[in-house]
Amino acid sequence: MGHMEKLRILWVSIGLFIAVYGSISGYSHPFEAYGTDNGFSYNSDYLSFSHNFLYDFAHINKLDPSYNSSYNYSYIVSARFINGDQIIVYRPIDTNLSAYEEALKLEPKNIGNHSADYTVDTIQIANSTGYKIDSVNYYSGFNEGEFVSESIDIVFVKNGKLYQICFFSFEKDHLNQNQANMDKIVNSFTVY
Repeated sequence: MGHMEKLRILWVSIGLFIAVYGSISGYSHPFEAYGTDNGFSYNSDYLSFSHNFLYDFAHINKLDPSYNSSYNYSYIVSARFINGDQIIVYRPIDTNLSAYEEALKLEPKNIGNHSADYTVDTIQIANSTGYKIDSVNYYSGFNEGEFVSESIDIVFVKNGKLYQICFFSFEKDHLNQNQANMDKIVNSFTVY
């Protein structure tokens, strides 16, 4: 192998290394925090959003990395904690209602085979007063007996936009295992 051939292989190797390194580092931190252009950002040790002109990305840092997050027009991210409980962060939408009125719309209804025990409390989030609807939902009429799910919905309104976060579990008394993580996620929301 001649000197020029070795030099060419060296340059090709360097070029491939730079390309692979660039794509890996670009994937890890591809863009600015989500919402620099629309006033909504979120970043924590557990979950962060970013975007470019084509896509929204969710980086699930300390949640279950095997869960394939899905995206649609109504929410930014659906992710799963290691213990199987889930979080959905909805896209901000325009509203003329107050946070309290939006919270009333989310109160569980006892209809048909569904009944619920729930509480509604105020919560401070993103320098706003929001509402937390904590509910245990019971569904009867299944072959296995009663099915129970648990959810915590957090809503707040700022600058005419509704923001909503939902934590839920298919097991009773399961969400409290994630309390510290949920607090960190909620406390990381920022609206400009």
